Amino acid sequence: MTRGAVRWSLLLLVAVALWPGCGGATDAADVDAAGADTALTDAADTAVDAASCAPAPPAPGTVRARPLECAADLPHGLHAAALPGDLVLENAVSRFVVRAGPQGYALPGLPGGHLIDAVRLEAGVQRGADSLRELALTADFWLLVPDRVEITDDGSEGAARVRVEGHLAGFPLIQSVLPLPAPDVDVAHEYVLVPDSPVLEIRTRLSPREAGPGPGVLLADVSLWGADVRLFIPGLGADALPTSASGAVLGLTPSRAGSDTPACAIATEAPRTLVDASGIKAFLFPDTPVPAGGVTVVRRLAVGGTQGTDLAHAMAALDLPGAPPRARALGVVQGAFAGLEVEALDDAGHPLTRCAVEAGRFDCPVPQATAALVPRWLGDGDGDVGLGDQRAGEAAPFTPDAETTLTAAPARLEVQVDDPVGQPVPFRLDAWSSAGDDRRTFVSADGAATFLLPPGSWQLWLHHGPRWSEATETLTLAPGATARFEATLRRVVDTGPWVAVDLHVHAEDSTDSEAANTHRFAAALAEDLVGYVATDHDFVTDAAAWLGASGLADRLEVAAGVEVSTTALGHFNVWPVAPDPTLAGQGAPDWDGLDAPGLLARLRAAAPTGVVQLNHPRFGGASYFDAIGFDPATTDPALLAFDAMELINGIGHTDTPEVLADWTGLLDRGLRITGTGASDVHGQGEPMGLPGTLVRPETDGDVWEALRAGRAVASAGPWLTVELSDAQGATGRIGDTLVAPAGPLLLTAALEAPDWLSLGRLRVLVSGETLLDEDVSAEPVVDGRRRVMRTLSLPADADAWCVAVHLPGDTPRPGLRRPPWAVTNPVFVDADGDGHVLPRPR
Repeated sequence: MTRGAVRWSLLLLVAVALWPGCGGATDAADVDAAGADTALTDAADTAVDAASCAPAPPAPGTVRARPLECAADLPHGLHAAALPGDLVLENAVSRFVVRAGPQGYALPGLPGGHLIDAVRLEAGVQRGADSLRELALTADFWLLVPDRVEITDDGSEGAARVRVEGHLAGFPLIQSVLPLPAPDVDVAHEYVLVPDSPVLEIRTRLSPREAGPGPGVLLADVSLWGADVRLFIPGLGADALPTSASGAVLGLTPSRAGSDTPACAIATEAPRTLVDASGIKAFLFPDTPVPAGGVTVVRRLAVGGTQGTDLAHAMAALDLPGAPPRARALGVVQGAFAGLEVEALDDAGHPLTRCAVEAGRFDCPVPQATAALVPRWLGDGDGDVGLGDQRAGEAAPFTPDAETTLTAAPARLEVQVDDPVGQPVPFRLDAWSSAGDDRRTFVSADGAATFLLPPGSWQLWLHHGPRWSEATETLTLAPGATARFEATLRRVVDTGPWVAVDLHVHAEDSTDSEAANTHRFAAALAEDLVGYVATDHDFVTDAAAWLGASGLADRLEVAAGVEVSTTALGHFNVWPVAPDPTLAGQGAPDWDGLDAPGLLARLRAAAPTGVVQLNHPRFGGASYFDAIGFDPATTDPALLAFDAMELINGIGHTDTPEVLADWTGLLDRGLRITGTGASDVHGQGEPMGLPGTLVRPETDGDVWEALRAGRAVASAGPWLTVELSDAQGATGRIGDTLVAPAGPLLLTAALEAPDWLSLGRLRVLVSGETLLDEDVSAEPVVDGRRRVMRTLSLPADADAWCVAVHLPGDTPRPGLRRPPWAVTNPVFVDADGDGHVLPRPR
């Protein structure tokens, strides 16, 4: 890798770190990007009947470019972003959509003119879902803001072309971290599709603005994909990628069993730097010289291939004329099952490509360097994305054009989990290889599932969240054999009307997460959550659409939210927010250029009756409190105009003591901001709801109102409550205010946890004073749980707030991963009944 490539790779990675796939000819058409919103609205309002608005699919041997007409004309899939009025290039096997309006799709600040959908057609019908979110083309990390998105060839002359012209503007994400000067060149993009090809050519033209050659320009293609596909780099594979690599081909291979989503591949004419920053996949063209006559840089995107839709055919479709011919791999896989592929390996065992297995057979083009073939299964053994050794059998030597017989013999683990009356219980299963070199996590929403694992000895931990019992087992799994693990789990901690939610959850619409939305639903049920908030970075995920498609909408509530992820003023969650597909980021608040008051005003405008939550207030470069120089005693309340703040964050849990001090300082000022817990989960194997928030709704559907009112407990495991009662029997619970009580007051703090969760210290704070601090780690186990109850007597002569805290002790089970903090919100005392609660004098 060149020094320039290293520099630009690091720049992209730093930015991400700080900002945690059409018949007859039509007349040539163009869209004025500045007025595209009106054009799109008119197109939708005046469209013909939805069932007939789309023209017949292109016939073989033809290609066309045209505006999309109506909803029935659009690609389908929950990542499909096309709107009526966008421009489609289509032939008999593929469709590619270019955003014609002024705004892009995947992130605020992205303009139109980018590729937003890429799908495969078979007999005129789309195969699989669209997995491309957006392919953003940059020059020195500046973006082409379109003045015109134009069909220059409608396909009647043999090729369909769409051209994008405009002016450059800074990429907000990059500019907010490291401002870069604009390249001194003119930029234009062109998309070209020919008949019967699954390959779209993407051309960028760089022209110097002055006479003579121009300065070198770095072209960076930033692509964002959904969880249905996973990055594959020939020679490296898809399991353990380095931060960056060099190559001419980047593959996107299906990531889960049962998926009919085609593989994709992107190629350049020469090796380029490839950067994999989680959800962002980037092709870097460092220091591209710009001669006096200009230069055109070409990339090619394949959705499947001419003879198949697997990765091997997609990569073969990208071969240029004169490239070495590919060898033919064919044969049979004994014991084949859904989700199986055959991987081609070179003589050093490096993966080169993957071939589909259909009805037990494979037949695909592979590189001439192929030396062996091996069966693999997709995903983590449960049909979703996973890491580790996914080989399903032994490799066999490869002979071109000769039948190869492979045998798939993974081990299978059947799991059945019920409660004591025989009802199925959703579960999470953590599996560790006895050798200690492999760990896997599985979830089931149904209480019964079969998982694939490599043969060997496995330690198993099964649970249903921190209010239920556990089950453990060690099993030795033999190749091709099926083992069974049955368990009965029971609730051992009763939280009464309190329900558990997770207020900070990332998935595939976040640039730093590859977790599938559908997996999140099962994982939430596995952890005994009633709901969660989808909070992807600067993108409003249409949670209702995803949940409805999953079949779990009657069992789980998911709020559409967003984590507004600034680079200078921390991160905030806002919910509920209605997704707006006409806006970049689906309507996520655009924070670029705002100061703190402006940011808070924009957040409130996004959810006027919803919740604004400050996330991880003291977490490194994403700390709002550090950014504003926060002092709990003096900071302007206008800078604290949010409803909730995370006290326990799953990633920033080491900051919890400092954040607790900040929060109690605000309570001392009489400022009421609900303290919460949230997992901030990014990886697919990480637990949801640990930490999380338990909320006490007074009526059905009032969870967010209860949260704003402070009827909440932040917890990474234990169940913790605090309650006050006066001499006449009046009672104040968490979030309540006891008004003019008759003294003395009795404070009761109760702490519960299942026997598998270790306890530490129980602390009670009253208006900032520590009235109890006790080691409870040795509390005995009774009926599967530890239960601690302590009472204190308090005077009723002054206003006060009362909070209980559990401080972690020993490290919990490895599967829990986070220390088991717990913090209640206050019970308040308004001693004189004047309607105000002031802090107790110290």
